[in-house]
Amino acid sequence: MYYFQPYLLIVTNKSRFTLVFLLVLTGLSSLFLSSCSTKKNTLVNRTFHNLTSHYNGYFYANESIKEGVAILQKAHKDNYDKILPVFKYGKPEDAKSIYPQMDKAFKKSSLVIERHSMLIKGKEYVKWIDENYFVIGKSHFYKRDYFAGLEVFDYISRQYKNQETRFDARVWMIRTYNELGIFDQASAMIDLLKEDKNFPKRLQGEFAAVQADFFLKQELYTQAIFFLQKAITLADSKKDKARYTYILAQVNEKQNKMEAANKLYAKVIKYHPSYDMTFNARLNVARTTEAGSAGSKIVKRQLQKMIKDEKNKEFLDQIYYSLAEIALREKDTIAGVVYLKQSAQTSITNNDQKARAYLKLGELRFDRGDYPASQAYYDSALVLVSKEFPNYEQLSERKKTLTALVSQLSIVQREDSLQRLAAMSETDRIAYVEAFITRMEEEEKRKKEEEEIARQNAGNIAPTVNQQQNLNTTGGSESAWYFYNPSTLSFGFTEFLKKWGSRKLEDNWRRSNKQTLVTDESGAVVGVADSISDGGVGTAAAAGPAAVKRDKDALLKEIPVTEEQKAKSDAKIIEALYSIGFIYKEQLLNIPKAIQTFEDLLRRYPKNKYTLPLYYQLHRLYDGIGNQAMSDKYKNILLTEHPESEYAQILKNPEFLKQTAAKRSEADQLYQETLEAHQGGNYQLVLTNYGVAEQRFTRTKLFPRFMLLKALAYAGSKDLASYEKTLKEIIVKFPKDPAREEAQELLNGLARFRGEGQAFADTLNPGLYAANPETAHIFMLFVKGPSLNTEKLKIKISDFHAQFFSTAKLEISSMPFSADWTLITVKPFVNKVKGEDYLLAVRDDPTIKEEVKGREVKMMLITADNYPVFLKDKRIEEYEKFYKKNY
Repeated sequence: MYYFQPYLLIVTNKSRFTLVFLLVLTGLSSLFLSSCSTKKNTLVNRTFHNLTSHYNGYFYANESIKEGVAILQKAHKDNYDKILPVFKYGKPEDAKSIYPQMDKAFKKSSLVIERHSMLIKGKEYVKWIDENYFVIGKSHFYKRDYFAGLEVFDYISRQYKNQETRFDARVWMIRTYNELGIFDQASAMIDLLKEDKNFPKRLQGEFAAVQADFFLKQELYTQAIFFLQKAITLADSKKDKARYTYILAQVNEKQNKMEAANKLYAKVIKYHPSYDMTFNARLNVARTTEAGSAGSKIVKRQLQKMIKDEKNKEFLDQIYYSLAEIALREKDTIAGVVYLKQSAQTSITNNDQKARAYLKLGELRFDRGDYPASQAYYDSALVLVSKEFPNYEQLSERKKTLTALVSQLSIVQREDSLQRLAAMSETDRIAYVEAFITRMEEEEKRKKEEEEIARQNAGNIAPTVNQQQNLNTTGGSESAWYFYNPSTLSFGFTEFLKKWGSRKLEDNWRRSNKQTLVTDESGAVVGVADSISDGGVGTAAAAGPAAVKRDKDALLKEIPVTEEQKAKSDAKIIEALYSIGFIYKEQLLNIPKAIQTFEDLLRRYPKNKYTLPLYYQLHRLYDGIGNQAMSDKYKNILLTEHPESEYAQILKNPEFLKQTAAKRSEADQLYQETLEAHQGGNYQLVLTNYGVAEQRFTRTKLFPRFMLLKALAYAGSKDLASYEKTLKEIIVKFPKDPAREEAQELLNGLARFRGEGQAFADTLNPGLYAANPETAHIFMLFVKGPSLNTEKLKIKISDFHAQFFSTAKLEISSMPFSADWTLITVKPFVNKVKGEDYLLAVRDDPTIKEEVKGREVKMMLITADNYPVFLKDKRIEEYEKFYKKNY
């Protein structure tokens, strides 16, 4: 029996009317209680079930939804650096916090449907049932169980074709498709609703907002503008109007419509939204105001006034950044740099804002060609932010490029300074080192100051404004002291992290002593500091004569005084300068710097290993900037002095590169045919194809592999003498090719066969795969059996990556490998060691274990070079033999 609790009007008097009303209502309740069947279509039944499903069910369920949404919206924190989302759904973790409210709504409405639905002969006679279904759909949606929500909304749309709720359900289907990124389905539903003349007026505003969301998620900003404008007009609350207006302003700014954006941001302020939105709107008004205009002066005064307002204390970094933007637009670089430094200095909790200040400083340095300082700022900025930061990938790539450049520049600087020391007399060298050690002892007095700066850097990695007070913002030289130099400070910090990881700032953090070279302001190596001894800089000298001697001896060993040492030092400089030139040319697109570096390399080492490539590069670079005389100079050197070189051939024949590429393609095809012939035991065809390769493809990288197949063909034909001879030939001709190791292994097997009498077939490596632990690797997961939910397993692996390999850029792919096996791959891993680290971790993950429970599973690594061969061969057991032997 179900209980109906009517809502009664409370009266203060004991009037007869009230008593009669209560008696009648009680009588009706009794009547309802005796007639609550959902199978009989009577007035009493319909009235009872409608009242109960509305007030005892839908009302409370909907209130629970409202309560959860309020919590979700309160938890939602807008990121004003990006275009705001139209709807405030929060983060995935926020959704978990409202599970109780959504579950309560779900249970309440489900119970109502179960007990009060009067679905008789396909027709529903209780008008609140569809509303309760709608509540269930929304409860799924807010829990981010989107597909479950879609099923409910779709059911409402089809089952209640004559109820207005069908339009609500269809609008929410569009919302769901938008969140899932299924835009073709969303588009179809939008078109359906647009054509429906019965679409209710009350939903027009929400429909416009949903369509704006649809276009914004696809970055179709022009289309989004129309629906944002419509949503603003139709919105009921000022809060919604302010939000849609702010988004519209952001979209206009994105399209570089600064005047329109400026007016819209000003309009947002008039709606009196939250303080955060008001504050950011004011900053954006400043940013979009035309430089040098009367409005710009007013805006600057307003920003200066905001600095003095105590309630803006936590927003000072953003205010200073806005002032910097105005200054830079007005070409006042000095003021802009000062404001940027103030922004970084006052940014205490807002890492994104601090990063923006550093990035802008790095960009300014980059534009001036001051790459080491630029690298320091980029490096510092990216330590502070996550991968969700705007343009993170591009910024990260620039930082990597600059880091590579600084690394190579430091090699040149180090080797040059060592060679300068080598040019001194032994007496002068010793005196120089001793003088340095004296300076180390003096530096010990400043230890407290260094420790204070180190503490600051532990929580604030990038150089602060105070630490850079000696920095010449117009492009002069950096301060000589290490801790005031943003380039060396940041680069050193990065290198420290690479070697030691994150360490707590405390005594005895290191496990063993290690000596490092120290340079003076000119870049010359002046001594050795015990960088990981207990006391820090200078303590080696302070420790006594033994420590001083140790430092002196360590430095003297590094100085290239012999011809052999000098040759090794020169080789390092040549490699570094060649790399620097290509970084300037290919990555930084700084052609003058590239030319200068290549010319410097030729001037210092006219007959180095890269002489011919340098001539060709300089010919192309000078041609690119229109300096025909210099371009012809290097072209003529190649044609007259090195006419047989590949570079001369390229200059003579523009089609040379295409022809070479075509030849490589032909070599690949012939190799595959030869490999298949070997696998099929057609040894004569292998030898025939080798003859073709010997005539045409000796200069390709595949030729050693052809020779290996030739050797194996002899082995298959039992011609052991030719087999042995060919293997020895490979070892002599290709000492650095991976084929050499395989040839040596096969020779070892042959020796064992002769010495131990084992089966000769067991000594043969099939030649399919090459062991190369230092090359890129792919992880392979084989799962056996039908009905595998591959997508679900990939999601589990993706979650595992997010938890344990979040900084690695790992790609997951899947494919049906055979009738029995599904193959899932993860890549790339830089070498065998990294791949094995991953394999050990993923093998023990409980969630992945659970997903493949009860199935046969194989996990292996394979090199990127071996992977295409494996896919062609398709024999798991064959590769397993190779794998067990080499991994």
